[in-house]
Amino acid sequence: MLDLPFGEKGPYRDLKGSELVIQGVSEYPYSFGQIGEEPVRWGAEIANGTTGTFAFLGILAALYRRNRDGTGQRVAVSQMGTLMCVRQAIWTVLGDVDRWEGMFGQAHYYPRMYGWATKDKPIYFRLHRANEVEYVHLLMDLGMEEYLGDDRFGDVGRQAVGGGKYAIEVQHIWEEAMADKTAEEVIALAEKHGAVGIPINTIKEVMETEQLTHLDLMKEMEHPTLGHLDVIGPPFKGPWEAPQPAPAPSLGQHSSKPVAAR
Repeated sequence: MLDLPFGEKGPYRDLKGSELVIQGVSEYPYSFGQIGEEPVRWGAEIANGTTGTFAFLGILAALYRRNRDGTGQRVAVSQMGTLMCVRQAIWTVLGDVDRWEGMFGQAHYYPRMYGWATKDKPIYFRLHRANEVEYVHLLMDLGMEEYLGDDRFGDVGRQAVGGGKYAIEVQHIWEEAMADKTAEEVIALAEKHGAVGIPINTIKEVMETEQLTHLDLMKEMEHPTLGHLDVIGPPFKGPWEAPQPAPAPSLGQHSSKPVAAR
């Protein structure tokens, strides 16, 4: 299997790449950060992780073909190709090529979304499961009856949350209705009426959740300068001995001494 950051053909074939470089040439920073400020990258290793997933699918397809006729297959993956493929799929589903509406058109010029504020913490809020009756009752329970006739809240609220074209415009209306309710209370209302509400946790809150304990994800690590640390371990298990987390090398640790020739 061949893995080249920019693919095996073309003038970029022999160029070196990295997660940051591939995200940059694939246009991803345009949708993040704040307008007028320094660009930022997608926090997750989306190029590396998704390309690995695509490679896995390619391997499965090759094995399927081998089982059918006994022939071997060659699988090649490209990190740039992966990100453009994913980007195109999202553009196609959530955007309108003739209008600057929708998640991936507005992402270039709308302010960033950090969740919907409640009394104590922000939540992630979506309505894609709610039917019209559930949606009406949700608005009523939130004291938002006056917006039932507002076109921006039409289409069962689909355009008023998430990647909807009015989501940013009406965000303050939702937040005013949620201001006297905790995140837990809003999430309970959402679930009651077929919507989706999820708390946006800090890293500290995530690491203290009971679920991570049950998944055995929390590990201990000794750092040479920071001392004892609780860290998140690998999310997978198998019959092999689980790898133990180790600290990243300090700046210059591997370059301060010349490497002996072999």
